[in-house]
Amino acid sequence: MERGIIDTIKGVARGQFLAGEPLERHCSFRIGGPADLFFVPAGREDFLASWKVLGAARVQSLVIGNGTNVLFGDAGVRGAVLRLKDGFDHLRISDMDEAKKTVVLEVGAGVPLARLHLFASKKGFLGTEFTFGIPGTVGGAIFCNAGTRLGTMSGIASEIEVAGPDGKARWLGAAGAGFGYRTCRLLPGSAVLGARVGLAIGGRDVATTDVRELKAYRAKCQPLGRPSAGSVFRNPEGDFAGRLIEASGLKGLRLGGAEVSPVHANFIVNRGRATAAQVKRLMEIVRAEVERTQKVRLEPEIHVLGDFLKEEQ
Repeated sequence: MERGIIDTIKGVARGQFLAGEPLERHCSFRIGGPADLFFVPAGREDFLASWKVLGAARVQSLVIGNGTNVLFGDAGVRGAVLRLKDGFDHLRISDMDEAKKTVVLEVGAGVPLARLHLFASKKGFLGTEFTFGIPGTVGGAIFCNAGTRLGTMSGIASEIEVAGPDGKARWLGAAGAGFGYRTCRLLPGSAVLGARVGLAIGGRDVATTDVRELKAYRAKCQPLGRPSAGSVFRNPEGDFAGRLIEASGLKGLRLGGAEVSPVHANFIVNRGRATAAQVKRLMEIVRAEVERTQKVRLEPEIHVLGDFLKEEQ
């Protein structure tokens, strides 16, 4: 990235500027090379000002929260990577109708889903149960339309706040977000800033059973002890990616430090010192073998970003 663009951003925005920051420090896979610019804005206005500069200069830019659904290339990411924290951590009640037993929360993109669920459950609000155990933030969860069998973000997000490449914030109705299965089709150059979330008022103990069952399932059936990016492939209609991968005999397959988890076949884990190239190649092997043996073409759920070094065996 040109030095002049970085200087321009520094002139209009406050925050932490890191050149060549290793992205392995900012994702759950613990894999990833350097970003040309890693920027943590000091507040909301600082983000909007920097986003406008980057948009005008047509610099390749992406926004992350906890980095839980991404694979960054070993050669890093060109352009700018922005992480939303301060200024995007608000969580408050914006509207409540006790007669209809409904409530609307306004939530910043940087709020962890765990915090959202804890806030809602303590208040006796229902609808966030599906977020239990998902390690991402509200912004990332909206962008990926995260969910489980208990629900999805599209089911509770009534409005989405986004910033366009012009640096201006605007609210969109849920229909304008273009939600689909594990996706959100915003206009290019848009960034999620927050959401209004509609929940039901039901009492603190109503959803306890669902959460307890989900917690037990995750502890038993997901590889929580090793770095990963969660489910690698989307579930095809009427089936499960994990079942198809296991039926193809791929559970436990390794390539270097990357492994198809023996616990859940739709997870690829970093056993230590795995490279992004190894993970990417393992994804390709799994996809090709499932298509060959099961006649189903799996679509990635995680986002593969940046540049990759030559594959290491």
